[in-house]
Amino acid sequence: MTHLYADLFTLVDRPLRYLGGEPRTTVKSGPGIDCRIALAFPDVYEVGSAHLGLPILYQCVNAHPKLAAERVFAPWPDMEAQLRSRSLPLVTLETQTPLRDFPLVGFSLQFELHFTNILQMLDLGGIPLLRRDRGEQDPIIIAGGPLALHAAPLEDFIDVFAIGDGETMIVEWMLADAGWRAQGLNRAERIARMARMPHALAPEHFPDAPVCPARVNLTGHPGAAAGPVPLVSVFARAAIELSRGCNQGCRFCQAGMTYRPFRERPPREVFSQVECALHEIGQQEIGLTALSTLDYTGADQLLTKLACVIGAADGSLSVASLRAYNLSEAVVDAMRTGRGGGLTFAPEAGTDRLRNVINKNVTTEDLLSTVSFVAQKGYSRIKLYFMCGLPTETEDDLRAIAELGHQVHRTAQRAAAGKPPRITCSVSNFVPKPHTPFETLAMTPVASLREKHRFIESHVNPRILSLRFHNPVESHLEAIFSRGDRRLGPVILEAFRNGARFDGWRDHFRYDLWTRAFESCGVDPQEFLRERSWDEVLPWSRVDPGVSRAFLESEHRRALAGEPTTPCLIFNEDGDDLVCHGCGVGCDTRAHAADKRAILQALDEISPQAPPRPAPEPCRILLTYSKTGHAVFLSHLEMIDHFPRILRAAGLFPRYTEGFHPKPKMTFGPALGHRTEGLNELLEVHLESPQLSDPQDVLARLNANSVHGLVFNSYELIGAETPGLARRITHSIVSLRIPPATTDLEELRFRIGEIMASPVLELTRSHPGKPDRIFDARPSLASLEAILLGDRIHLVMHIRNLTTSQIRPQDVLSLCLPDLDPEGTTIVREGFVLTPA
Repeated sequence: MTHLYADLFTLVDRPLRYLGGEPRTTVKSGPGIDCRIALAFPDVYEVGSAHLGLPILYQCVNAHPKLAAERVFAPWPDMEAQLRSRSLPLVTLETQTPLRDFPLVGFSLQFELHFTNILQMLDLGGIPLLRRDRGEQDPIIIAGGPLALHAAPLEDFIDVFAIGDGETMIVEWMLADAGWRAQGLNRAERIARMARMPHALAPEHFPDAPVCPARVNLTGHPGAAAGPVPLVSVFARAAIELSRGCNQGCRFCQAGMTYRPFRERPPREVFSQVECALHEIGQQEIGLTALSTLDYTGADQLLTKLACVIGAADGSLSVASLRAYNLSEAVVDAMRTGRGGGLTFAPEAGTDRLRNVINKNVTTEDLLSTVSFVAQKGYSRIKLYFMCGLPTETEDDLRAIAELGHQVHRTAQRAAAGKPPRITCSVSNFVPKPHTPFETLAMTPVASLREKHRFIESHVNPRILSLRFHNPVESHLEAIFSRGDRRLGPVILEAFRNGARFDGWRDHFRYDLWTRAFESCGVDPQEFLRERSWDEVLPWSRVDPGVSRAFLESEHRRALAGEPTTPCLIFNEDGDDLVCHGCGVGCDTRAHAADKRAILQALDEISPQAPPRPAPEPCRILLTYSKTGHAVFLSHLEMIDHFPRILRAAGLFPRYTEGFHPKPKMTFGPALGHRTEGLNELLEVHLESPQLSDPQDVLARLNANSVHGLVFNSYELIGAETPGLARRITHSIVSLRIPPATTDLEELRFRIGEIMASPVLELTRSHPGKPDRIFDARPSLASLEAILLGDRIHLVMHIRNLTTSQIRPQDVLSLCLPDLDPEGTTIVREGFVLTPA
């Protein structure tokens, strides 16, 4: 089937964003599907495809035989312009279905600066922006994710908010909606029924009592790593969610409050997901994710055993959300598996006093001790996260950010055996978020934040520290929409109509569009940044996050008094129960304690066993493959990223270079030109041992894990005495395929004769900022002929593989047919000429 956007792919940047067809996608269409949902992520593909929740929901829905989920992401501005100019709808990746044709569309609310992208996707999907304007044929618009707990500004646009974890909720809602539609209920009746579902919040049918979030036990639920493998992504790793929630109690952290209680995935499921990512999918980097990874019960033991499995597969391990204390040697050694080179810590504040205020359970001594330890281990980068604008902050606290950065630098210099690590300090702006102990505080004004930035910068030696600040204006807009109410709906709509898109991207953020929108709607943004009272009814009061308001207010008072609160759900002094501060979530501490003991027992019982691998017997193989269709949009660098994963998933174990950043030993044929097809491309791979199974079986496994349009054709073992691929290629065989109506074949052949008879072919190469260079291209053109095949003239050339400048297919076309419009002419590399093996 020809893609709906086929004519657009040559006109936009990174068409891979819109192609679909990734490994491990699920395409379900036709009869037998009772309900379909478009899972919409309001950011660009490479960001959304790296998100943890989307592939989990995708798998939950598609695991049900009667349900289907498809994905859609916000189109980049160049694609939006093309869609609007051609009146084309926004469609899903799996079946190219317009959003308006789904019964349900579900948006993921992750960031306040995504709001205009939601409107962009609705508009391009053919769906009225305002829920009051939607008719019977329009889908029900659902929105979930962390921002659904305080999404009053979006109430004009969203039909139903899904509050809490979505793994079971999404399946229950879809099955219920399928039943309502089978009963003949109209759209309004379906929304009214959905509003009565557990954990639903519908603006047209607000409940009498606040809505509580859904919370799932992670046991038995799919992990993100088993979802579709992105064609391009901001993170080239398999994400394994160890736990959900957090027990640290940082007072500024919304996720730490709203995702309570702390829940852990059973160790055997963690190992199962890691092994699937390594051996079935072929991923090389495993990323363990959690709000506080090292709070996982038995974290040292878990990481040590995981490192054995990952190291045996030539993989690497990264760990998110590290604390700068209790970082054991076992953990650091585990993270050094493979290719890790940097660590990130978040002290958040420069002084112990201010860290007590925000309840960040780390001291300066903890941080410096950890830095010394990791510098000894050879880490090359250390990044520190701080915030400014925190409650009770003074100039001494701001000055301490710079001083602590310098202390970290000196400590790392003294401890490092070789080159000391580079130190980067990133300073963001504190936003008092809903459902936290700081929700009533005022947001620091933009001018004050900029003054704080300048103050910190004035105390930093730029030769020692790399210092980065977050834009205060972006932080203010984030605070406005985080703390705002329904009055902001018209502002979002007006900013969208003014052209606001991708506000979370610095190159696209335009605050002037928002200023105009606030003015034209008569809304004062300062109203949402002011200090609130604990007695005030807040815009997010329709949601009860589980953590009680009394607890939040108590923590607020403790913060102003500088009193820290210990982490919860850790064993008490007697070891018979867990610490509980009565936050309101209602944890069964005895049950949690039993779960922790079960985790420790399971870790003791787990004996990591890497899959059997052949004894090392270094060899080389030569693969031929075709790169056609959608695969032509993979750049050479993206091919280099994909091939190691494909090889590992097929059971081929590449050898690696030496050093701190090992790379698989692969040699490609000359890089294909931009968006050029190749029919017999070559790849030489150094393996640890020869693949003993049938070559056809190897090819089948390679193709089963490959990218759509990238097809492996042959596999052969290369003798030890055979020269490397780069030395064996003598010529490239390229075909220019020209519509016959554009030229006379005999005249073309006459012109070819003149070209081949010429002893010299002078060409000019131009490069920006450099003088033009003239060279003789005749030595590189070995042969040239015109053949009529089917409905096209094939201009076939053999181009010598020279170390000096050589002719390009486009040069040959210009020499043969200088007046021809290249539109409609395709370039295909048909193969190579090799010296005998």
